Amino acid sequence: MTEQEFADKHNEILASIPDTFRGWLSYQVWEDYHAYGYEEILLHLDDYVDGLKKCLEERKTTESSNKIKLGHKETDVNLVLPNGQVIQIQYRLEGPSIDVCLPTECCVTNWQGDDMEPAPAYKKEDCVRLAKQLVIELNPEWVN
Repeated sequence: MTEQEFADKHNEILASIPDTFRGWLSYQVWEDYHAYGYEEILLHLDDYVDGLKKCLEERKTTESSNKIKLGHKETDVNLVLPNGQVIQIQYRLEGPSIDVCLPTECCVTNWQGDDMEPAPAYKKEDCVRLAKQLVIELNPEWVN
């Protein structure tokens, strides 16, 4: 195998993973296997890339938490559910407020706090609650 053939195959294998991992993975495999030849490097690189892709895929399907820092500008965050429906969270400076826009009407529960007690009405208005947590019951077809 020529150097060019090795480089082409090496780049082809690495193209299937995010750039973030390519340099480190390439270096590690080279360090561990360069004494055994190009074919051995490519064989192990391919195995490592397959393993990494499986880990990355599993990570996509497990719980995750993302932090979004909101500045002094209005921002919309779109949560795309498994079936493609979108829940939009809107940060608005006027008010200021956080608005949650759902694809269709849903039941919403307002909790007063960590003890999960219903939130009381605020200033005697039925539609306004003083809540610490909002729970939105999603339509099952959105997540299946």
